[in-house]
Amino acid sequence: MGQALPTVKRCDFQAAKNNQAHHTAAISTQRLMVRRGQPFALTLHFCAPLPGGGSLRELRRTSLVAQTGQRPSQAKGTLVQIPISRLGSRTGWEAALEARDALSWSLVVTPPPDATIGHYALLWRHVATTGQATQHPLGSFTLLFNPWCRGDSVFLPNEAQRQEYVLNQDGTIYWGLEEAPQEQPWDFGQLSEATVDLSLVLLEMASLLGSWERGSPLSACRLLHALLSSEAHGRRSPPGEAALDRGAQGRGAPFPVARQRPPPAPVAGHPTLARPLRAGLGDCGGRVLSSEEPGRPDAGGHLLLGSPRGGRQPVRARAL
Repeated sequence: MGQALPTVKRCDFQAAKNNQAHHTAAISTQRLMVRRGQPFALTLHFCAPLPGGGSLRELRRTSLVAQTGQRPSQAKGTLVQIPISRLGSRTGWEAALEARDALSWSLVVTPPPDATIGHYALLWRHVATTGQATQHPLGSFTLLFNPWCRGDSVFLPNEAQRQEYVLNQDGTIYWGLEEAPQEQPWDFGQLSEATVDLSLVLLEMASLLGSWERGSPLSACRLLHALLSSEAHGRRSPPGEAALDRGAQGRGAPFPVARQRPPPAPVAGHPTLARPLRAGLGDCGGRVLSSEEPGRPDAGGHLLLGSPRGGRQPVRARAL
């Protein structure tokens, strides 16, 4: 009988290094936050030397398991088993063994560019020669959309746009009547851990009310919009009302206000925290185009939302 694979002592997610490569270091350097379609490195440290130094036979009996959501499912793409090899897998996820010694393995994991976003739990799975499978939790990571990846539907080819709409969290929003729009400085807070966590929690809450395409940025935007505006429950705030309420006025909302308020209840309904939405939609991948007339959708269905860093040139984003 073959010897069972030793237990994993710890997993080094190399958060600071990976986050820098994935343009998420401004959000956190302690938690692993990576973008889909782009590889990230991790190192497994074992409690004892591997049998045979970690032979190819042992390698074929090991894999990683990534799962997200309250009810992970292979059918929904929220639970994937990732073989460790140098070949692609049928799930689209890949895990390549880059280096190894008696006590550690260095792996490179690559999620597909259409993978489900969210908070993931990562597990180590080993199948003994008897056929018995065991799993050990390694830790957790967060997977986001990737405007730097050509295979991702949110890809932006212009680096200046990526810097502005993904890595900048200060700007200007417009509200009021379309004939006389008014502007206000805005803190989008998209480089905050709290914003990332809140967005993913809201998506998970919304998923309990119905199905959605978990890898689709368009579906994510529509879900969040419906949840925050409570349109599905017959309740909707007039444009600009929440942005100028007693708590938000003069504070560059919505981020400071969102930190003080509980998440909206998806069943009872809850007014939106702020309108309009983020210009360019940041990581949600809204297509940013130019237009001439503020406040009115153009022929392509794009609506003026804001101007980056308070600049004079208006920005338009796809009206969802």
